[in-house]
Amino acid sequence: MDRISLFGSIDITWDRQELAYAEVLKSLLVDIIAPKADTLLEDKISIKPVVEVPNPFVDKKNKF
Repeated sequence: MDRISLFGSIDITWDRQELAYAEVLKSLLVDIIAPKADTLLEDKISIKPVVEVPNPFVDKKNKF
């Protein structure tokens, strides 16, 4: 895998519940980054373009 993609948006309000959610997000990112931290990485890689494939769940007759 040459990348991790995150999509969407996040709003973190300054309260205890949201701080707990932010800590979970932080932990997730640390878990993603940690295995790569001690490896030899290239300065910059070329990322392959995304290839779109047809949605296998689309019913072409009913279009849903």
